[in-house]
Amino acid sequence: FALYGRFDQTIIFPILAIGSAMITMIGQNFGRRMYTRVISIWWTGILTAIGVVVFVGTLLFVFAPKIYPFFTDVEGVEWYAVRQTRIVVYSWILASFTVLGRASFQAIGRAIPGMIVVILRVIGIALPAAYFYVKVLQLGIYGVWFGIVTGSAVAAVVSGLWVRKT
Repeated sequence: FALYGRFDQTIIFPILAIGSAMITMIGQNFGRRMYTRVISIWWTGILTAIGVVVFVGTLLFVFAPKIYPFFTDVEGVEWYAVRQTRIVVYSWILASFTVLGRASFQAIGRAIPGMIVVILRVIGIALPAAYFYVKVLQLGIYGVWFGIVTGSAVAAVVSGLWVRKT
């Protein structure tokens, strides 16, 4: 889990950078009531984040079996890291909606909705889903990974709809 976690930072950091840039751009245009530009910035950010996830995620997906052995001698750790990468890495497309939604809400001076969606993603959905997958469906570690993906999917829908409505 920790080994994959180091590599998913190569996806998370660019998404956070896009969100940081969006805060300034959306804030300025929202303040000037240039709402069509705000929407354009939102979609540009989302599409850029998706491009980053697809590009970096594909590199990780393909090269995970070659990369992870450099960082561990334990075959089981390598095996789990590769499996987790291949199950979770593209869920960052969904998580991008949450991260960029949070940034957008912050830009317009409404940080609470962004915080709610982030909390929903992790505590409200991912943890209960992981518990259900692990304990009820008995999926083991796969249940944890599916819980992460489920949290990202639900939060992406909520975030996307909430940003759109706002």
